[in-house]
Amino acid sequence: QNGEYHYHHDSPCFNTSEEKAHSPLIGYAIDGFGIYGPRNMDGKIVTNADLDDCHGHSEQVIQDEGSAAETYHYHVNQEFPYTLGCFTGEVDPTILEQRSPPPGGAPPLIQ
Repeated sequence: QNGEYHYHHDSPCFNTSEEKAHSPLIGYAIDGFGIYGPRNMDGKIVTNADLDDCHGHSEQVIQDEGSAAETYHYHVNQEFPYTLGCFTGEVDPTILEQRSPPPGGAPPLIQ
């Protein structure tokens, strides 16, 4: 409704075919933690039972430079809330201000 691009189903960015590896990084939440697809480090699909209330947990993931490190991160999966249920980290309020629609409503859709 506010003109932002989004999916109503699994994004093609989610690597669900690789069964022996952690899903890739999809993006970052506004609290700074990474958001990954539905597979954990063992390649298993995570369920809500594997995640905390915010839909995250700590385990080893491959960092940008290629090394593995234990870090907190979020997962998307097929169970409600599907992505994030809350934020674990501190959200910078200036980021929220930057994302607010301008006075008079949302910007027009890009065709």
